[in-house]
Formats: sequence, C-alpha cells, structure tokens
Amino acid sequence: MQRREFVKVCATSASAALLASCRRNDQPRPGQIKRVLVLAFDGLDPRIVEQLIASKQLPNFERLAQQGSMARIATTTPPHTPVAFSSIITGTDPGSHQIFDFIHRDPNPSNGLPLRPYLSTAETSETSYTPAVAGWRLPYAGGETQLMRRGKPYWDHLVAAGVDAEVYYLPANFPTETPSGPGRFRSISGMGTPDLLGSYGEFTVFTPNVSRKGRTVGGGRFVRLALRKHRGTAELVGPPNPLLQPDALGFSEPMKLALNVVRDPKHPVAKVELSGHVQILAQDEWSDWLPVDFPTVVPGTTVLSSIGAQPSVRGMVRIFAKQIHPRLELYVSPINIDPLHPVVPITVPSGFSQQLARRHGRFHTLGIPEDTKAL
Repeated sequence: MQRREFVKVCATSASAALLASCRRNDQPRPGQIKRVLVLAFDGLDPRIVEQLIASKQLPNFERLAQQGSMARIATTTPPHTPVAFSSIITGTDPGSHQIFDFIHRDPNPSNGLPLRPYLSTAETSETSYTPAVAGWRLPYAGGETQLMRRGKPYWDHLVAAGVDAEVYYLPANFPTETPSGPGRFRSISGMGTPDLLGSYGEFTVFTPNVSRKGRTVGGGRFVRLALRKHRGTAELVGPPNPLLQPDALGFSEPMKLALNVVRDPKHPVAKVELSGHVQILAQDEWSDWLPVDFPTVVPGTTVLSSIGAQPSVRGMVRIFAKQIHPRLELYVSPINIDPLHPVVPITVPSGFSQQLARRHGRFHTLGIPEDTKAL
C-alpha cells in the first residue's frame, strides 16, 4: 500500500471515530463524565492531509476542521519520533528533555570500551555482581531500568489535580512511571520498549538456504535449519546470559533454545516444538504467542531463587510458516517481553499487563510491533 493510501485509510477511520465522540455542542448530561481524547498519528504529513481534504477524499477530517480548527505545528530538530513526542509530553525542547535520537551513545563507558550505543529513552543501570567463580557470577545490586526522558509529563499535572488519565503506546514512554496524585493513571509503554535482546526488534528466519554460520542482516538473522528425513533442529538465540562472566570486550555468551521441527512428507504442514510448547502449522499460518524460557543453566537453582536471581529469562514469540515444501522456512518474531511475566515493568500499574493478558490473551509488547525490517 502506498503511503498516501495508508494515510487516507487511517485518517478516514480515525476521524470518523472522533466525530462520533466529539461533536460540537455536545454537553455532558448530569452524572456524565466529560472526557478528552487525544489521538496521535506518527509521521502524518500535513501536506498529504491538506491535499486529500482539498480533493474531497477525507470528508471526516474536513468536517473536523470545519467544526473545530486545523493548523500546522512545528516539529523538533531532528524531527524524529522519540524527540518530537518527548516535546509533546513535556512541553519542552530537546535541550531540556534530553532525547535527541532513537539511539544514544555512552560518551564515558565505565569499562573503557568504545562508545556503547543504547536506546535513547531508557537505560539499565549497571549491575553489581559477586566475584566470578568458574566463569559464573551472581547479581546483588543494580540492574534497574530507568526512563531517560527529562521534564514533567503533562499527565503528572492531570493526576495531581485529580483528573484520571490513560496513556497507551505513546513513544518515548518506557519504562512507564507512576505519577502522584488523587487521579487514576493507567499506561502501556510504547515505542522505546525493547525486545528481550535489548533492541528495537530482532527477528529470526530458519532456512536451509544459508551457510552453517548463518547470516546477520539489519534487523535480524538467518539461521540454518536443514531437514533430514523431514526432521531438523536449530537454535533460537536469546539474550546474553546475565550470570556468565563477560569476555574482554564485555560480551557474554547468549542463552539459546532448541527449535525442533517435524515436517509432513507430503502435505504443507509441520510440527514445531519450542521451549516445551508444540504448534502444528500449515503453510502461511501464524502460531499463537509461545512463551519461551531461556535457562541460565547455573548449578543450584534453589540457591538462585533464594537470593532473587532468576533461573530463566521469560519472553514470547510467534512463528510464521513461510514455506513448508520444497524448502522449509520458518519466521520467528522478535522475542517480546511476556505481558504475563514481564522481566521489566511495561505498564502502570505494574500488574495491568497481566490483567489485560489474562482477559484478552498475550499481545505485542515491543515498542515498534510493525515488523517492517522483516520485509
């Protein structure tokens, strides 16, 4: 779909919803609660909207402009999503909220390594570990993820004044923070929420059409999966093992899970087993969200539990059977944070993600769920 067509479809649908709920002269009846809805389109080009309105292709937007107002506003420098939304959230410029790009670099890394990149809106504080024994270590302090955006968000003022506020999937709002005040606040973090690898989303494609070493591309990796008598095994690479001593360059061995496949010899169907969960997939079919547990493989897990260290790291993936015959190709989504067992808080209140997942099922938690890199 061309960008202009995408804008037209989205804008028409959303403006119809806005018109239904925000009509002129609608006054709340006694006992009704007056609400304000703010809907943001990331990257919406005002020139395209104006041209489509002029050509009578966005009637609902035209009605909104006639009943209320429509005007262009300036953007930030640079005009990047986390920068601009941080200004919207705080009412300040980048010099105040300190978000300048999607990715920042640590100008003074403590370990003396070259400038280390990290996601601009959030950073995890350095974890303190016990001395390593036979390459293993245990955490005892630190490791907290902190919001790097500075300035007071507008919803803090609302909640402090007793006004309820809900913020869903807003960029530059991870990790979510709880404001103080009598108003109720609920939030789901948006763009900036990483996958389990700490990135904006890294996919995996399992295919025999790659060397044994695999291949890394922008946004993901290709892993060799060759079948023998319609059976095969490969490894899904997870996050670095936090309990292993890093090497001289600061890298730890990643945790891995076996992905086992049995293909029907004739029909386009395969059985996929991952982390103890089995899915039967036909060609062009998606799996459900599958929880995946990456074991730290440390001797004495009971000791780990007693000091708060986790014997495994939980995430979730979906699998797409791109092709079954003649060559098996499986696409595995980025490893999302599991809303039922989040490794870091992704909602306010902290248990909100569990409530939603229990009621409606698991859902994307990655801050950019549109997996355009896989295309």
